[in-house]
Amino acid sequence: MISDFPYYSFTEELPEELCHGLIKLGNSLELVRGGLFESDGTKYDSRIRNNSISWINSSDIITLLYVYINRANIEAGWNFDLADFQTPQFCKYEQGQYYNWHVDIGTEGPDDQYVRKLTVVVALNENYTGGDFQVEKANVPTSTDRYNTVKELHKTGTITVLPSFMHHRVTPVENGTRYSLVGWFTGPMFR
Repeated sequence: MISDFPYYSFTEELPEELCHGLIKLGNSLELVRGGLFESDGTKYDSRIRNNSISWINSSDIITLLYVYINRANIEAGWNFDLADFQTPQFCKYEQGQYYNWHVDIGTEGPDDQYVRKLTVVVALNENYTGGDFQVEKANVPTSTDRYNTVKELHKTGTITVLPSFMHHRVTPVENGTRYSLVGWFTGPMFR
């Protein structure tokens, strides 16, 4: 089921101390320029994305994210067949940084048996302006009201889940630094 607001949120679900610990951990790892997947390797295009990332490979974090992915999958009525996960990405957006419209599918290689099905975004802080997370509505292309701003993601500890094939973006940060954790859960090809 895909509605006009094709995402599911758990507002202020995680404790602030955990979120701040994840910021500290993410910043302590090697931060690199966020790239875009291309069939021949990673591409960098600052017109689409210009933020920094690191990778948090923690089974505890993945298990925690799975709890919310699974709940959202059932409660939103998507009922996607999930089988695996990809390493969560710590995202840092400083003033003026953004990630323009994109989808999270299409990163599979020719030998991959699973595709990204659900994306999870965790808000790790709220002391910034701008940096809105927006999801395109599932409606006709001629509609002028094409997206929804997920206002809940301006609250520390909020978790939002959406189908990975939905267009979404992070608007430019106006002041402060926006931190988030993003993960993907995968499953067999859609049929």
